[in-house]
Amino acid sequence: MKLINWIKAHLILIVLVGIGSILRFYKLDHQSLWMDEIFSINLAAPENSLGQVFDLVKKDSHPPLYYFLIHIFFCLFGHTAMVLKLFSAIMGVLGIVSIYFLGKELVNKKVGLLAAFLTTFNYFHLYYSQEGRMYSLFFLTTCLAALYFVKFIKTPNNKSMLLFVVFSTVMAYSHFFGVFILVNFYSIILFYIIRSNDKANRLKLTLVSGLLTMVLYIPVLLVVVHNLQLTSFWVEPPKFKTFDLMLGEFFGYNPILKALVMVVFGASILYFILKKKWESNPSSKVAKINPILIVLVWIFGTIGISLIYSFVALPIVVSRYFIGILPAIIILLALIIPNFKVKHLELAFVVIVTVFSVKALVDKSFYSGYYKTQFREGIQNMANKKPNDPIVFRYGDFFLTYYKNHFNSKQPTIKADINAYVDSLKQSQNLIDFWYFDAHNIDYSPTNQTKEFLEKNYIMDDTAEYFDANCKHFTFKKGYEQ
Repeated sequence: MKLINWIKAHLILIVLVGIGSILRFYKLDHQSLWMDEIFSINLAAPENSLGQVFDLVKKDSHPPLYYFLIHIFFCLFGHTAMVLKLFSAIMGVLGIVSIYFLGKELVNKKVGLLAAFLTTFNYFHLYYSQEGRMYSLFFLTTCLAALYFVKFIKTPNNKSMLLFVVFSTVMAYSHFFGVFILVNFYSIILFYIIRSNDKANRLKLTLVSGLLTMVLYIPVLLVVVHNLQLTSFWVEPPKFKTFDLMLGEFFGYNPILKALVMVVFGASILYFILKKKWESNPSSKVAKINPILIVLVWIFGTIGISLIYSFVALPIVVSRYFIGILPAIIILLALIIPNFKVKHLELAFVVIVTVFSVKALVDKSFYSGYYKTQFREGIQNMANKKPNDPIVFRYGDFFLTYYKNHFNSKQPTIKADINAYVDSLKQSQNLIDFWYFDAHNIDYSPTNQTKEFLEKNYIMDDTAEYFDANCKHFTFKKGYEQ
């Protein structure tokens, strides 16, 4: 009976989770792993111990939790691309559930359901729920950290403090942007300490929570120290256009949804300024909070810290790194729309979001087209057609090994671009047939000298073009049969 009553009470959430699961698990392995995903599958390989995984993580710019978890997944279910993506899809589905409880705790059940609905169809969340990286995990852990952060503000006691410590630490272990979000959470806590009638108790619990979190974060400091030593990074310095494009990515590059979000942002700021900025309820054991204040600080504070770091140290403004503020944006949408008090506006909003979210999936050929570097297809082609010829690839064997093993290819890999490899051939007495594989920001730029050498000594007798990848086979002319 209790189960039936629970199902009835959460029927809409269950339906959303069902739809969200279909959208995230459908054609999960359609895309090849691209370079970052290959890094994930190699680093967390089951033959590595957890200690080895941690040592390898030091070479990455991200904390270790994701790699530990997928390492365990590989040990349990097999070392495959499908298992890698399966983990992300599961985290994505759990993200729908977690944002429901966050919205419910922050405002009410209606806001929680609307937030879960928006997450179910959100293009950005869906995209990273099918990618073998840490982003859907980061979304989930951020929602959980925010949930227990709100509980801690509303009811500051040892239990809520410890739960906040646990989940905020998990968030910080998921992605280094988690630390930025946590800084904003503590700034909001400080605000409520100043406004509260039990300043001493709140301050004591906050200091304890901060100390515990810092102690628990010590193992990750080895990764942080490595990051601080970096003097260059592949990310370009941020511009206004960077954030404009980011907002577009969040909502499937749809201009209507993007405009709608901008209107809601403006409305929320006006609402916060014109309405009562905060409420206190000294007679209650549960403190009242201002949800708009929380989400606005969460969003703009995280962006602000990332900008400061980008200009003081290294540029770090990358759209996917900001998936940790997506829950706040979604909660803001779910919170403001019903407050317009316009008849049928909420229903119209739901319909618009559904239609244009589905349209984004169709326009981007999400389930049918290819939008990730096709390492799989390229390596399969080379293994099937000329399985004995070496592969020349400028990034080396690290990014080819997984698919070479998958297709039982024993082809050696030579790490060089086309010009460097031809220079080595000029010094060789033995010219051999070879594949040239170009992938991840294709840059096939042979010099005139390289072209001349190849035209004189080789026939390019096979080519294959893929998304962000291509294969070219060169046969030495003396061995060439027309």
